[in-house]
Amino acid sequence: MVKKHTGKLFRVAFKDTGVVGIVEQGATVFDAAKKAGVYINSLCGGDGLCGKCRVNVEDGRVTMRSNTFLEDNEVEQGEVVACLAQIESDIIVSIPEESSLQSRPAFDEEETEELHAEFGGKERYPINPLYQKRRLELPHPSIDDNLSDYERLKRELSRKSGISIASAELSALRRLPHILRKSDYKVMTTAVFRDVDFELIDVDENDGEPRNYGVACDIGTTTIMAYLVDLDTGRICGSAAVYNAQMHYGEDVISRIVYIQENSNGLNELNGLVVGDINSLIETLSVRFGIQQDSIGYIVCTGNTIMTHILLGITPEYIRREPYIPVVATPSMVPARDIGISINDSGYAGFLPSLGAFVGSDISAAVLSSSMADSEEISLLIDVGTNGEIVLGCKDWFICCSASAGPAFEGAGTACGMRASTGAIEKVSIAVDGSIILGIIGGKNRKPSGICGTGYIDLISELFTAGFLDRTGRFNRDSGLDRIREGENGVEFLLASSAESQSSKEIVVTENDIRTLIRTKGSIYTAAEAVIRHMGLSWTDVESVIISGGFGNVINTRHAIVIGLLPDLAPEKFHYIGNGSITGAKMSLMSVEALHASRAIAEQMTYFDLSTDPLYMNEFTSSLFLPHTDVEKFPSVVCRSV
Repeated sequence: MVKKHTGKLFRVAFKDTGVVGIVEQGATVFDAAKKAGVYINSLCGGDGLCGKCRVNVEDGRVTMRSNTFLEDNEVEQGEVVACLAQIESDIIVSIPEESSLQSRPAFDEEETEELHAEFGGKERYPINPLYQKRRLELPHPSIDDNLSDYERLKRELSRKSGISIASAELSALRRLPHILRKSDYKVMTTAVFRDVDFELIDVDENDGEPRNYGVACDIGTTTIMAYLVDLDTGRICGSAAVYNAQMHYGEDVISRIVYIQENSNGLNELNGLVVGDINSLIETLSVRFGIQQDSIGYIVCTGNTIMTHILLGITPEYIRREPYIPVVATPSMVPARDIGISINDSGYAGFLPSLGAFVGSDISAAVLSSSMADSEEISLLIDVGTNGEIVLGCKDWFICCSASAGPAFEGAGTACGMRASTGAIEKVSIAVDGSIILGIIGGKNRKPSGICGTGYIDLISELFTAGFLDRTGRFNRDSGLDRIREGENGVEFLLASSAESQSSKEIVVTENDIRTLIRTKGSIYTAAEAVIRHMGLSWTDVESVIISGGFGNVINTRHAIVIGLLPDLAPEKFHYIGNGSITGAKMSLMSVEALHASRAIAEQMTYFDLSTDPLYMNEFTSSLFLPHTDVEKFPSVVCRSV
């Protein structure tokens, strides 16, 4: 049946992209961009709640719903909130940098490997990859050595390569007798680790050196990262990353679950986007390093539980409903082709175990890479992302929880906040006289577009330490500092003037922004403290605090302590492991023993639901100060009275 259009059709041209979309009258600019595959920043997924999807309509007519996000002069200049602007004619749209998708600088892999080695590193596990190609010369059968072809091959693989084969695919068995005799018993075998044991999946003539690669992939809510690994040597060839295309449907996983629930084809749509992103990364890496995609035999994926479900085409909707149960915590290895991933036709996709509905395999991978499981000392792992995940434990036990921090550190609910992408202010230094130095992603000579999470941490700490901000997050109006002023939305601090910013608009931080960020930092700190208290321990029992995630690469520990995000412990107790999720995926890809270790971690893990802690809300309320209501918890922080 042909769908009838209910209104006129209009062309939407996205300037500087070459993309033109066709939509019905009344569709929003945001809907048109999503349909055309053009990214417009939106923390709320187009629900009209964040005001971050600002674009300019340079030609044509739109009708915009009333809102508090735009000033009259901005509307007069053609600026609209894309999700609130309904299209009434052919239009031309330009997307400013702060609303577009920019790439952040490449992750410092050398530093990551060095830090990883500090915690024991990949040397803890032997190179024993999940996908192995081996050249093998078998002795000819005889009356005295009359094993079957398959048993003979198994015996020689075990003797010469240490690979214990437990089963074989029927297609491999059907090829085996002909290949053995044609090649004079000199063959190339391919074996894959299938959950418990290795399985023989292919046998061919021994006609050259094997090219054997794997991919480790971290499927983040915001960013998807992949590493290409030489499975024969363990050498990391390189990495690539893209922003998760599902961000069109909301910055957080709950928004994406809601979309799936409300749209009959929603799961297929989101599944197609994540599969497309992964395949794009695989293609990019293959071209960059001059290999064929069929040389890639295995991909190990980590990510939060919802992202893993969507990749597998499994509905995550029941995770959102009490009692918050996923369909599967540790998915079995599956043929990669069954989930649409473009590697070798006989290749497989594997997954690390999730720890709960809201603590995914990215955290079990981070624990694996941190070496917490090898130490008798008690460690605390904090992963600061869209939410905050906490793990406490040692080699004998683990307990974890998820802090409902929300994406404030990625720009949600703040006037000029943005994710850590090109143009974001990521470092701030303020002198006593109020002069400031800004560190901007993309280079010191670049004009800023907004401020990201680490920039907020620096700013709040510096303002508080200098006496420009009191313990409740209110500015000192009597400081005499010109940058503190009355703005359209209350008292604010001017970070960059219109002449200094990329968008020619002022970059400010309001008291409401600071209150939002204080709630976020309080949620993470209180969650960590609740887990420690639940185990009958105190901060003095914690020997190390391990910070995981891209957020932790540039976070200033001292500033995080000053605002009460991190505990007031000695500097030497803090360690950074970069993206622990992708490191754990690489380790598991390269070593069956590492994969087993990740499963043992999951089996030892207890999930602690913070809603069951009667003291949590009281403690959370106490954390909504700088650094905390109980200043004795932060003895090194000088609390000024403003």
